[in-house]
This record gives sequence, structure tokens and C-alpha cells, in this order.
Amino acid sequence: MLPRTSWVVLMTTHRGEEEAKSGHLTKLLSRETGIKADDIYVPILRSGTTRPLFLVEGYLFIKSGYPASSYMDAARTPFIEKLITQFDVKSGMISHGTVSDRELKKMISRATELGGKYAIGDVVEISNGEFKGCVGEIIDIYMKRSEMEDVEMYSILLTFRSAEVILNLDVFSIGEKKDGR
Repeated sequence: MLPRTSWVVLMTTHRGEEEAKSGHLTKLLSRETGIKADDIYVPILRSGTTRPLFLVEGYLFIKSGYPASSYMDAARTPFIEKLITQFDVKSGMISHGTVSDRELKKMISRATELGGKYAIGDVVEISNGEFKGCVGEIIDIYMKRSEMEDVEMYSILLTFRSAEVILNLDVFSIGEKKDGR
């Protein structure tokens, strides 16, 4: 039986959040700690919007299995406020408060569900990006899958006087059409 993946939980500083938004936090932490970038998960969504959205704001997760000193090195960077997972000083090991792979995926799933559910044919308003405020019709729905999150994506047809534009947006980038428009 393969060992189950678990994640050490760390709280980010304001600077860490800014680096996460710019897409640099994973590389910076990897360079500072020696932890592989693929083993650092910053729960941020970049699809469909011009600005990134945090799915679990203020936190990041690092796969367990590294020496405790690696997590402590991460906690000493200007990007991390504190190590949430408990560290046992006597044993020198990470002891309590890790999150299982399954629990982390559930947290991410709950966060993405907060965006709403729409159907083909629904008329929605764009709430983020260059076309913010425009109204369009959902013409297709599909899932964007990655290792940690599955995000429902919407293809939206915007009809202008001289052109039609199709946008592919995530659930956080659209909202219900407001009356009176």
C-alpha cells in the first residue's frame, strides 16, 4: 500500500500573498528551502480572470516527508507568517495538524462551489477582466482539471454590434445578470 500524501500547512504574510499573486511564491520558497516546487501548493486560481483568486486565502501547503528543518526554513522566510502544523521540539518532527490530500481537495472543492452554478443558455454578467460589465450567454460548460482542483469553466458568447466574442471564464468571473440592463 502506498503511503498517503499529507500536507504541512503554513500561513502567508502579506508579502507572501503578493508573491503568490504574481506567480513567484512557489519558486522563491523552493529556492530558499530546497523543497521541490512541485511539492508546494499555493491554492490560487489563474484561469479566466485577469487577476488571480485565492481558493484558500492566506495559506499554502507543502507535502510532508521533508526534514522538519525544511519547513522551519520556509517559516523563517519573509513570505511565511507561521507554521500552522505543529512542530514537536523534543522529537524534531512535524507532529500534528497536517492535512491529508483528500481533505485538501475537499477544501478546494468547497471553495470553488462558492462561485455559483450556471447552465447553458443562462445570461450572465462578466464580473472580472477586460469585459467586466458586459452581458453574454453561456454556450458551453466544461471542467478544467489539475492535480489539486477541478474548476467549472464557462464559454460565454458576447454579442456586440460589429463582432461576436467567445470568452472562457471560471465561475468566479461571472455573475447573474442584474435587472435593468
